[in-house]
Amino acid sequence: MEETETITVIGAPNCSKCTTVKRLLEDKGITFMYYSMTDLDESARFNYMNAARDKGQRSMPIVLKNNDVVTLEEVLNED
Repeated sequence: MEETETITVIGAPNCSKCTTVKRLLEDKGITFMYYSMTDLDESARFNYMNAARDKGQRSMPIVLKNNDVVTLEEVLNED
């Protein structure tokens, strides 16, 4: 993965899939930022949810690479 890429995970409290995604990224040594939806303002929540919906995603977590919604597989398979 290139150094210039930024990985962000947007999750929700008590979300087991969110915890699994964070653990998988950590295990692969991928640096990422994590934000809980509850910590974001309404505008940010709306924007992330719309971006995910536009990509056909309907559940948490939302994984972004360089501010674009991607699948976890896209991030994990970039080595």
